[in-house]
Amino acid sequence: MKGTVKEVDAKGAVIALADNVEGYLAAADIARERTEDASKVLNVGDEVEAKIVRADRKARNITLSIKAKDEADERQALKELSNATTENQPKTLGDIFADQLKG
Repeated sequence: MKGTVKEVDAKGAVIALADNVEGYLAAADIARERTEDASKVLNVGDEVEAKIVRADRKARNITLSIKAKDEADERQALKELSNATTENQPKTLGDIFADQLKG
């Protein structure tokens, strides 16, 4: 989910997601590296892409995480790479022998 930094302080940032919809991005969820002060990493007006990690309908809170989004993207890329490399690989000994007999 993409959004724009609306407010930022040391503890985190309020992200505008849509008209009248905001999410909160804690400093600890900005990056894999430890972030002590969100205001040193983000500025008002910055565009960010984050994952919704929790939505509380009663409290009307949306919790965001860039770190979780990056980790999910990395897992997906590794899965796609693994699938791409194994698709062209023989699956059984029979496949290997059949390929040898053809060539």
